[in-house]
Amino acid sequence: MAQLTKELRQRVMRGAGWKCYRCRIGINSLTGEIHHRDGNHENNNISNLRPVCKKCHKELSKAQMKRRARDSWF
Repeated sequence: MAQLTKELRQRVMRGAGWKCYRCRIGINSLTGEIHHRDGNHENNNISNLRPVCKKCHKELSKAQMKRRARDSWF
């Protein structure tokens, strides 16, 4: 599995035009974060990575945790 390097982070952000993929606010390498769509931080395939602002990353991660908790009951 590819490591989430500085170069990979920048490639993901550059590919999205340096904007949060969720709210479209401008981000940079300091204010932007990388969200793992599947919640697996070991899966650094580019198709699993999305550039997000800190606010959206917090909301997306919280929603993932809720889904995991809900799904663990079944």
